[in-house]
Amino acid sequence: MKKFLRAFYGLLILLLLSTTAAWAVPGDNGAGKKRGDENAVYYTIIRHDTLWDISERFLKDPFKWPYLWKLNPYIKNPDLIYPGDVVKVVPLGAEEGEYKGTEVDIDSLPVVRLTEDGSRVVVLEPERPVVKHEKPHGPSYGSALLRRKGFISHKGQKAAGYIVKGMDTEKLLLHHGEGVYLSFKDGSDVSVGTRYTIFTEGALIKHPVTEKTMGHAINILGSLVVTGVGEIAEGRIDNSFVEIEAGAKLMKYREPLTEVRIKFDDAAVNAVVIASLGEENLAKGDILYIDKGTNDGIEQGRLLKVMRSKPVVHDPVTGRRVTLPDEEIGSIVVVEAGKKTSSCIIIKSVKAIMRGDSVRAKAAL
Repeated sequence: MKKFLRAFYGLLILLLLSTTAAWAVPGDNGAGKKRGDENAVYYTIIRHDTLWDISERFLKDPFKWPYLWKLNPYIKNPDLIYPGDVVKVVPLGAEEGEYKGTEVDIDSLPVVRLTEDGSRVVVLEPERPVVKHEKPHGPSYGSALLRRKGFISHKGQKAAGYIVKGMDTEKLLLHHGEGVYLSFKDGSDVSVGTRYTIFTEGALIKHPVTEKTMGHAINILGSLVVTGVGEIAEGRIDNSFVEIEAGAKLMKYREPLTEVRIKFDDAAVNAVVIASLGEENLAKGDILYIDKGTNDGIEQGRLLKVMRSKPVVHDPVTGRRVTLPDEEIGSIVVVEAGKKTSSCIIIKSVKAIMRGDSVRAKAAL
């Protein structure tokens, strides 16, 4: 019986303390409340409060928090305040004038012991999250089509493996999330979790002017992750940009590009559109390839213009045949520069761009 009474009275005391604490917290979610001292406002701390936040709320300036610390000497460390503690604050009213213009001398603030070795330091503000700001950069261009940019392979792209078939053997076209059976070359270092880029090799490309062989266009289809190894490995397609068929090849994973920073440069460029990814008549958003690369000073992000030659016409005044100035029909940005060729995306077009059109330098949009 005595144990029961002790437990009962203990519970009653706890309830009374909780009720008292609740009364100490103002009804408007911790708003300030005058108590005793007519020229002061008292605030009951709630979870996640800091002197910085309280100062911002009542003094309209978070940097005035040292004043609150000095006004409440029981707070030994401004970083350590607890729910239920009551702090004295300056009200926003007639009393605010008493504070206005009054700066707290940092040297007058208490020194807080922060380490066991006796090091002492004045804490000037509560710890705040560090926000890193990137340096300003130039314009950029982003498009989902950049993931499929592909490239020109001059010696052919060696495959690390192949997609044998989808696990649903009746399906001919494969997509994101589907399981596939894989075959890798002998000696290939394949393990569960390894990621590969899926690609196909297009027809041999020849230069539209010189007829010189340029290589094969590599079309990026998506990517997969190996989920099982053995004589026939297994995988799962985790990204598909277009429909994928059995027989598609695998190569070391290449991170898809989604954005490219545009670079302005006046350096001379004399290139030709040699192929495209898909359509023959190209417009904004389409991918094309040019016959110049890093060996010619081309780099990723380079802004270029596409020119269309005008016909030679008869001048009725002089009687001579004259060549009209070339017409600018679009703007492109280099998304991947190889040694001899580059992949580009069209960001502006006023006419259909075609294989054989000229490419020149462009200083700005």
